Amino acid sequence: MKVVLGIVVLVLVIAGAVAVVDAQGTWGPGNLHNQLQGVDPVGPQDAEESPRPVTPQLSAEPPVPGPTRNLPGVDRRFLTRAITQSDRVEALSRMMLDHDVSNEVKGLAQSVMESHMLIGGRLRTIASQGRVPLREPVLPTPEMKRLARLQGERLEREYLETVIRAHRRAAASFQRHITAARDPDVRHVAAMSLPILQTNLSEAIRLRNQVRREGAGG
Repeated sequence: MKVVLGIVVLVLVIAGAVAVVDAQGTWGPGNLHNQLQGVDPVGPQDAEESPRPVTPQLSAEPPVPGPTRNLPGVDRRFLTRAITQSDRVEALSRMMLDHDVSNEVKGLAQSVMESHMLIGGRLRTIASQGRVPLREPVLPTPEMKRLARLQGERLEREYLETVIRAHRRAAASFQRHITAARDPDVRHVAAMSLPILQTNLSEAIRLRNQVRREGAGG
């Protein structure tokens, strides 16, 4: 009888311990499986992923100037000339998109137009903050009027020669002002724009030579 009573008491003690442990969430069918698998118990609030840290993105745009700035004469003259020339090349290239020329020449005209919109926009941002007086281009320019009278291969050749001359002058000027400019943002824009100008120049020379070969072969 004493033996039976002792067994009953022991069973009740073990059952009470199991209930306590299970109530604390450290033991139970699911938690035991997790522990065997090396997985920590997961509560409802832990099931959601914690927010991932956001990595700051670096902007490729040049620094934005302050409300006003004092630009030295060398920078003001560069901005005035560069914006004027950029506007002319952009307008001429836009005109070429409406003319009957090869797809390759139209592709170059599209690229030149878009790149000069970008370069001109960057230059204007600095010029406006430096209170540099700018004039809107008078359209059509004399170059546009001259090329508008041409057709076919001659139109392509004259356009390409114009782009080559303009980009050679612009590339030399931008190269010089990477170091000659006093304002750091002017130097930055010159450095960022130079590879674009050089790419346009190389492509224009390639197409010009191609047009020449095709003309000689025809």
